[in-house]
Amino acid sequence: MAGAILLGAPIVLHAIKSLIKKHYAMDELVALAIIAAFATQNYVTAGIVAFFMLLSELIETRTALGARASIESLIKLTPTKANRL
Repeated sequence: MAGAILLGAPIVLHAIKSLIKKHYAMDELVALAIIAAFATQNYVTAGIVAFFMLLSELIETRTALGARASIESLIKLTPTKANRL
């Protein structure tokens, strides 16, 4: 139960902030799933849902950083001058 709370609390808080700002994303649905799992006393399910959500955010962030680094290295390969023929 403690693990589910530790993993799920940031997701639920972020979802609440997003709802207040009327900026809807995936977090609201995941928060709903976590709250529903807690309401039905399925703490393991709540923890698993929160874990996979946080894992997917980590993978997404790392992928975006890798793509950004690749684009920056490609930009460095472009010549600064061009010869007109």
